[in-house]
Amino acid sequence: MKIYIPIGKHLLGIFINFRYSFKKREGNNVVAISNKVDHRYCIFLDYDLTEETTVRKDIRGLQKAYELGNGYIFKTLNGFHVIFLDLVTYKELQTIINASSCDEHYKYVSTKNNNRQWVLRFTPKKNGNTVTYYDMEQAYHTRELSYPHANYLVAQGVPVNTFKELEPFLSCREEELVLVGYKA
Repeated sequence: MKIYIPIGKHLLGIFINFRYSFKKREGNNVVAISNKVDHRYCIFLDYDLTEETTVRKDIRGLQKAYELGNGYIFKTLNGFHVIFLDLVTYKELQTIINASSCDEHYKYVSTKNNNRQWVLRFTPKKNGNTVTYYDMEQAYHTRELSYPHANYLVAQGVPVNTFKELEPFLSCREEELVLVGYKA
């Protein structure tokens, strides 16, 4: 959209790009976890209406391109949530999320709020849409990993033995997991 404002003998041109998305909200309170830990971030991805083979291919591609460790896959009614425990900077996080084929709405929404974090819901929605641990795409670890997120994943059903080999990589042990409530 272009708006022109006359200023004396000149026109001031203002270009406005509107971007919007529309998502049905069911109106019940849900709880999500934040990907922020201290001054770094875990990688969260949300795949709505995406087939499992596409999700797995995307995870493996990201693991290879960005040297990411295990990708923990959670099943939802409409798709999958994926969590990497690797700790990255905000700039790295944006690059990885943009390189993924996850939901475009998910990519966009968090860049437009001021809290600089992405969240994934873990409580059920009104329609019974639950989030349950499904599987893992395994990879070699080279980065520090989030201890608070690892503990949370164990509470969500990820097998404890999955984290035994990761013990040397776990950091941010004193940090607390940030929970976020919202209507979905």
